[in-house]
Amino acid sequence: MEMPKTSESRDQRDARAWELLSGLFTDPGNVNPYDIYRELHTIGDDFVTPHGAHIVIGHAAVTEMTRNPAFKKNSALGTSPLQRPFVELSAEQWKEIEEQSDGATALLVNLDEPDHTRIRGLAQKAFLPKNVARMKDKIVETTDRLLGAIDPTKPVDIASQFGALFAPEIMAELIGLPSTDRIYISELTAIQMRAVDPQADFEVQLAAAKAAKAQRNYVSELVAARRADPRDDMVTALAQGSGETLSDAELVALLTILYIGGYETTAHMIGNGLVALLNNPDQLALLRRDIDTNIRPAVEEMLRFDGAISVTQLFPAAGATLFGRPAEANVPYLGILTAANRDPAAYDEPDRFIINRARKPIQTFGGGSHFCLGMHLAKLELELVFRTFVQRYPAMQLLNPEPPRIPLFHQQAYASVPVLLQSRA
Repeated sequence: MEMPKTSESRDQRDARAWELLSGLFTDPGNVNPYDIYRELHTIGDDFVTPHGAHIVIGHAAVTEMTRNPAFKKNSALGTSPLQRPFVELSAEQWKEIEEQSDGATALLVNLDEPDHTRIRGLAQKAFLPKNVARMKDKIVETTDRLLGAIDPTKPVDIASQFGALFAPEIMAELIGLPSTDRIYISELTAIQMRAVDPQADFEVQLAAAKAAKAQRNYVSELVAARRADPRDDMVTALAQGSGETLSDAELVALLTILYIGGYETTAHMIGNGLVALLNNPDQLALLRRDIDTNIRPAVEEMLRFDGAISVTQLFPAAGATLFGRPAEANVPYLGILTAANRDPAAYDEPDRFIINRARKPIQTFGGGSHFCLGMHLAKLELELVFRTFVQRYPAMQLLNPEPPRIPLFHQQAYASVPVLLQSRA
């Protein structure tokens, strides 16, 4: 059984933890999360906030929680305030948000059994390693094309000029979104993702609900078009092959989350990984000396060291326990993935970037039945992208060693990553 790490009472530990955590929720762009996590790990693994939500940061605790079938996504709560524990909205505001639902069904990430397994199974084959490997040529071609449009002798923001263009392009290609519409769909996705943040206010949530409705309408029209004019893509395969297995609303929700979930991590990890590499020249040199051996563990370490998605949210069912202690039923438990990846109980020197460290499972892609479908694709993309960067630009420089973070808690990423890829001859 996991024990408290200090002799303080539970109330004292919770109060001290919230004093540290509250800044991450209210001002995430100006607080270094890893400074907070480092201190929190000396206090405990599971804290209760003044809002009643639990914050779980320990590697072992997050592992148990995400793999415990008694911890649910609880999609039946819909847009209940229980799913946004740090924001209080009026009944009128909730009604206005819910009016945008327009018959929509829950996204795959918010489903429990048996619906989750039924729907996930339809898409899972496309993300098996052997099928993902078929995307290699497209990944290489897209990398070369985007880098070819950049003058390497001038400063460039890799976040906006490469990552934000590359990752949506690959996912859209896999699913079958028309190239002419990909920027529009990505813009709608960005609006929606802001509402995932625990502190998202009414205006943010309403804008996200409207963007989600627009995206559902677009996907619905695309499904109808593929049924009338089939193509060799995932949209067609699901639209024609789901039959009685999926309702139209479930099909639209599945295609929507595959796109949203399929590129966010990769887009942000390109920036996060590049900053980690360029801020650790000894590790970059190690990678260069034997890139074939080290590229895979280097990507794994990037994902551990500075993962792009911070939080997963679950709700214990009645009778659930966490480390042998009773869990509060139907109360939000937020597992902080990026904190678990820096837990000193799980990793030696967790705050150092070490590409050849002894490997342990990381929390970046979640766990249990909701383990990220796109993990193999994301890792392949990152391996190929970073192989190209390291080999093509041996003298690349990070122009700001501490780039600004985006002001969101659930997305741990840089707003910009200014780099000089190549010095003038």
